[in-house]
Amino acid sequence: MSYMNRKRHKIIGFIFIISVVIFGFYLLATSTERKLAKIGYSADEINFIVSRLDATQMSPILENKYLPEMRQILESQTAPADFRSEKLNEYIQAQRKYNFEPKLTVQLVNHSDYDNDEEYNERRIHILYEEYYLPQNKDRYFTLEAKNAEMPENEIIARVNANRDRDYYTDTMEADALSGHLILVNKYYFLDQAFEVDLVEQSASYGSVGERMEAETYAAFEKMFQAAQDDGYQLYVTSGYRGYDEQAEVFATYLSEGGEAHALQYAAKPGYSEHQTGRAIDIFTPGETTKTFAASPVAKWLAEHAYKYGFILRYPAGKEDITGYNFEPWHYRYVGQEAATDIQQHNITLEEYVAVFKQ
Repeated sequence: MSYMNRKRHKIIGFIFIISVVIFGFYLLATSTERKLAKIGYSADEINFIVSRLDATQMSPILENKYLPEMRQILESQTAPADFRSEKLNEYIQAQRKYNFEPKLTVQLVNHSDYDNDEEYNERRIHILYEEYYLPQNKDRYFTLEAKNAEMPENEIIARVNANRDRDYYTDTMEADALSGHLILVNKYYFLDQAFEVDLVEQSASYGSVGERMEAETYAAFEKMFQAAQDDGYQLYVTSGYRGYDEQAEVFATYLSEGGEAHALQYAAKPGYSEHQTGRAIDIFTPGETTKTFAASPVAKWLAEHAYKYGFILRYPAGKEDITGYNFEPWHYRYVGQEAATDIQQHNITLEEYVAVFKQ
């Protein structure tokens, strides 16, 4: 090989080596690790990020400014806050917007009803994950939350599900007559004047003469009556079915005494009393009154055993804001054994049961 050829090869080799070195520096300068370092992540953070994400998942981090909570977001693995790589950009944006504890941010973004255009706080995230949360009521939950900073999240859920975020007798609708024993009648759901039900007149041995109940309710009450008697207790029904016209007369009497505000303290408007369903009964025992019945052995027996026969305490203590009525230890409602058992076990009202369990 001539001198000139050897010189030419050396020059080419030198150029090649220089090119490789320059290319290496280029790769180093453009590597993921280098880019993360330029954004501001430490070596420890970079190692963790690279161990959790592949190159195809890295874009949201590389396209955003340094986020101190990134590692906590990536390692979130407690349901419902399991990290999902496809939501990484949403996590980043939500964390910057709200600065929540990172697991809470992941939990928020993971919820199926999360909307980036809405405003959230920690209470609203808890609302989204409450046991009886209903997607269709989300806006109403948030509205009530904004007005009541001290109200517990579970109470917000319960109130809205029972329509108690609205004034009584507003936005009313006709009760669903096809729902059978679960028909809901209260200060928001009414029965038409023409509503009919199959009624049976009760035996005089069960209480006031002439009182009537819906047929299946009556059959269930007979079994409950016998069970109570076997345990040494005497049940006495003072009121059963009360038709639309009769309720209108009751309400009119209170109206004449002191106007509507006065009447509404003591009676439902005609069509809004569940006695019209034929499935509501007032149960006492001889010698007790409305003032003494709650502490009576019969009241305690009913509270413990009525559900076994399909009856629920319709207006329990502590649930006044849900039912819209004061505690009435004598007022029982037939809903069937399955529903009564669920309501008893979950310590909820018929309003809550219908809203959540019968969706």
